[in-house]
Amino acid sequence: MIATRRSILIAAAGAALVAPARAAVRPTVRVGTLRFGSVAWELDVVRAHGFDAAAGIAIEAVDFAAAQATQVALQAGRVDLVVLDWLWVARQRASGADWTCSPTSAAVGAIVAPRARPCASWAIYRASASA
Repeated sequence: MIATRRSILIAAAGAALVAPARAAVRPTVRVGTLRFGSVAWELDVVRAHGFDAAAGIAIEAVDFAAAQATQVALQAGRVDLVVLDWLWVARQRASGADWTCSPTSAAVGAIVAPRARPCASWAIYRASASA
């Protein structure tokens, strides 16, 4: 899922608002990231330009090697937020978890087919989904 710098700041600012206010200390928002992922370099840009300080927060990037590790870290309370897809959140909520999804992009997914075998009809996907 592609996250924008603005959406990360909005999410971080939202997390900071629910944290208790401290005098001169900026609240820290721990963000679970994949070191090689888009969110990691977006957080680098946020810190390099001082957007986190301007928002009155400190961002701590917590690096993980796989998306599943970010999910576990969120569930264990090791991080405050992660960028995941809404389907994961929907599955968790259906199981009784109290997670909230805040869209970070307009991308909703796509079906990719080889040029030699283009998608002619949705019927083939419906048939394979019910199999």
